[in-house]
Amino acid sequence: MSYLNSSTRRILLRTLILIAVLLGFSFMGVYLSGSSAYDSARQLGSMTTDYLRIQVDNFLDEYSGILRQGANYAEDMLSSDYPSDAIERWMTNFSSEYQAPSSTTKAVCTV
Repeated sequence: MSYLNSSTRRILLRTLILIAVLLGFSFMGVYLSGSSAYDSARQLGSMTTDYLRIQVDNFLDEYSGILRQGANYAEDMLSSDYPSDAIERWMTNFSSEYQAPSSTTKAVCTV
């Protein structure tokens, strides 16, 4: 650098410092935006998990209520001395009412 005069050296040094500062700000911006994107994805995943948990809990509560209702009705039929073939027919009809189509079953199983 001995062939450069002092003003050229100062300009070159200031340019290098400016480039270093701009690179620092650029890396900091990339880091902060990546961190923000990670936090947003984590929050979205947490919200999705909560939503699916609530949906599954609601489905299981509804299913439990249906089973409880059927069990109570079957007990009432047994205690009232209904014929076994009538109870069997009723149980077949009851279970076929709540049998899910295969596409719904697949959707529930993937949750």
